[in-house]
This record gives sequence, structure tokens and C-alpha cells, in this order.
Amino acid sequence: MPAGDFFIVVLLWMFVGRGVDGERVTGVLHGQVELRGRYGHHSDVCTVEWNKYSAKNSTKKLLYLFQKPNNTTCPDPCQNINFNSENRSLILVHLTPEDEGIYEEKSTFTNSTIKYFNITLTFLTATNITVSSSPGSLTLTCGIKGEFQLLQWFRNGLPLPEDQGFSFSENKTTMRVSHPNSSDCGTYTCRVSNENGKSEVQVSINGNSTGFPCKDSGTSPRVSVLERILVPVGSLLGLLFLCIILICICKYYDDCFILGHRKIKTTSTEEPIYDEPTQLQEEAATPTMDPLVVVYQDFIKPKDSHQSEDFGYSTIADVLENTQHSNTT
Repeated sequence: MPAGDFFIVVLLWMFVGRGVDGERVTGVLHGQVELRGRYGHHSDVCTVEWNKYSAKNSTKKLLYLFQKPNNTTCPDPCQNINFNSENRSLILVHLTPEDEGIYEEKSTFTNSTIKYFNITLTFLTATNITVSSSPGSLTLTCGIKGEFQLLQWFRNGLPLPEDQGFSFSENKTTMRVSHPNSSDCGTYTCRVSNENGKSEVQVSINGNSTGFPCKDSGTSPRVSVLERILVPVGSLLGLLFLCIILICICKYYDDCFILGHRKIKTTSTEEPIYDEPTQLQEEAATPTMDPLVVVYQDFIKPKDSHQSEDFGYSTIADVLENTQHSNTT
């Protein structure tokens, strides 16, 4: 809401709401909010009117009218207005900046008594983040309009922890980074929220705005001492695990190099090794054979005088013939 319109709303509260009970409700843009009246839910109320005072022209506009037993009227098209018939409250959805202002509940009782209750609707908005740096620290301050229940700081989408590197003010609107370096660069987000919604604003921290070098505006958050210990230990465990797997594979397939020679596992096509029988077999009987008469002749006289001498072995037939011939003579 512009400053001039907000001043008019304050004046309306001073004059229109004088002597009237009221409260303040903080909504969020594009969200929804329920305006709960104080008198409309009473059983002896016969009529409830919801009106709004415009901040631009200070006029009162009828938004919703309820009459017993269950008659309701919405003068304008109720695109973003709902009505709770149980407690006679007004529900605004898809809030826009024009919805900010003073809402009046006018309750008429059966005895003709009229009571008023005013609700001032404002918006919760995270407007901007102011950055200031010094040689030893970096300070970020979140500008907020409206009442919030929770404030959170994020860097590159991750929540910032409260450790030695970061400190916060009591309401967390100011965040300070001690001894900033390149790892503290990135996108910082201030998020505020309440029961009706949330609002956030971002700022990018780089070397031009801080004075210390930033290699990459999307640098990951500061590495903790625990992470510095776990990273190398995890690498060693991973290497050990891979070695165990390799040893198991080599043992299973018998496929490792040993002394420069590769052992090849025999396949099923190799002929099976013959196993000698363990029981003694009976020795086969030697067959009997008739001895042959073999005569060795050193010299056989040639039959013909012209035939030369012949040395060698004679045949058995020749020997037998010569033997018979000598016996007859």
C-alpha cells in the first residue's frame, strides 16, 4: 500500500473506528484470510453486515449481508469473497493490494441493538535485504512490513545454521557472517510467514557488493569440520570396497595375472583325465608256442659253379629239404 493510502487508513481508524472494538489481521498477497467478527455469531443476532472503508475515497462499501434464517446477499460479484454461515465470518481469497484496509462488522440484534466491530487488514511483506560489509564481517538486514510469526534465512535454497560462522539478532531480521570468504557468496533469501501465508525476498552476494572475491555466485555453503573429515574417510572406504570386489571376482573366475602368466580356466571341451583303477587285475596267461627251427648258415654252397658266394640266412624250407636229403644218403 502506498504511504498516502496508509495515512488515510490511519485517519479512518481514528475517526470511523473511534469507540469501536477492533483488531489487526495480517494477510499475505495471493493468499487468503478469514475475518472473524465478535458479535455476528450470537444466537440473538438477526442481521450481519460486512462493510469496507476504502482507503482512496474514504467511503463505505457493502460487501456481504446476512439475514436470518439464511438469506445472504453479495452486491458485487463475489469473486474473492466467501462467507462462513456458522460464525458469520468473512473469508477473502486471492488477496490483492486493493484488499488492504478497514473492514466493519455491523450486527443487529433482535432487540434492535446494533454493535460494531472493526478489523484492520494489512499485508505481511518482505520488502528488501540491505547488505553491508566490513573487513571482518558481512551483515544482511531484512526489511519487513507487517507482523510475522517466523523468519528464516536461506542461502542457495538451504537453511543457514546457527554456528560460529553465522549469528542472528533477537528477532532474526539481521544476519551476520563472520570472516566471510568466497564460499559465502550466493543467493540469500529472507522468508517471513504467519498463519495466513509467507512472503520472501532475495539478494545476490557477489564480489562487487561485498569486496571479497567470489569465484561463483552459486558456491555451496561453508564446509564444516565434520565434512572435512568424512569426505576423505568415505573415499578410502569406497576404494577398499572396490578392492574387495575385484579380489572376489578374480577368485571366482580364476582370471588374475600371476607372475606375468595368465591362468586360463579349462573349459568343458577338455578330455577327462584317466583315473587308473585302484583294484589289482589278474595277470593274463602267457600262450604256449611251438619253437621254430632256425638255422643260421655262415655259408651256403652255390648250386652253380658260376654263381657267386651268397651269405645270409636260409629259409626253413631249404633247411628241411637238405636235412631229408642227407638222411637218405
